[in-house]
Amino acid sequence: MLYYLCYPGADVAPAVQDELADIFVMLADSMYVIPNIVEHNVIWSEHEKDPFRDGLFTTKDYAINFLTPPYLRSHPSLKAYAQANGVYISS
Repeated sequence: MLYYLCYPGADVAPAVQDELADIFVMLADSMYVIPNIVEHNVIWSEHEKDPFRDGLFTTKDYAINFLTPPYLRSHPSLKAYAQANGVYISS
């Protein structure tokens, strides 16, 4: 269900978009554990781990710009979260 709601072009009601935006804000807040998890993870390749090691982007950047569906990135809740946390939102 979440996959469908995140799919580009999905017809998602505004109220559901509000809930989805809240989910992705919570996800971004919980991403701080990723660098510790990926260090000993055998599923992620060394290449996939490098951006977290090298400080290329923060885990909040990753959550907002790579995990959040593009159509939700302009949602007021995500914009406010990004601004409060110094995260640049890519278009």
